[in-house]
Amino acid sequence: RRVLFRSNEWQNYTGIDQNIEVSDGTLKIHALLEGNGQRRGDYTSARMLTYETFLYGRMEIRAKMPEHKGNGLWPAIWMLGDGIRNGQSWPDCGEIDIMEYVSYDPGKTHASLHTASNNHRLGTALGSGAVSLPTMEEQFHIYGLIWEEDSITFYIDEPTNVIYRYLKPTNATNDNWPFDQRSEEH
Repeated sequence: RRVLFRSNEWQNYTGIDQNIEVSDGTLKIHALLEGNGQRRGDYTSARMLTYETFLYGRMEIRAKMPEHKGNGLWPAIWMLGDGIRNGQSWPDCGEIDIMEYVSYDPGKTHASLHTASNNHRLGTALGSGAVSLPTMEEQFHIYGLIWEEDSITFYIDEPTNVIYRYLKPTNATNDNWPFDQRSEEH
């Protein structure tokens, strides 16, 4: 059993065989109560990692959020910059959150970017803010992004339904635009 704690969360990330199911043509990630629900380690969930890298393009994920409404769940679909593989820390490597859902605020989604100069620790995070999507717990939606040399655009269901667009700063540096920095190891 692989156990990882991240961000002081109450969950253990387990091996994919314990909290993941593939059935009816869908991948299901299950968050399970393992303790009394009041302390770190009382829940298990899965975190799926891939190491495929790309530079620019379009990424879409079709997902439905859990039916649970209330405190406790924070599903997210996100990517870290390639530098994370060579020891570059967060947020310096850059993070692109295609979709974040916080269950205490049902029917809303967020898209955001984190960099060394723009992140929640500094109070300078960049993103869409809460975007209303009342059917996200009942229906599948497409969460997408278009990453171009000079911008990152987030959308829901169709590329024309833009919820946030970040333009590459004129004075782009690794601190404010680390996204196109490629690792030497591929």
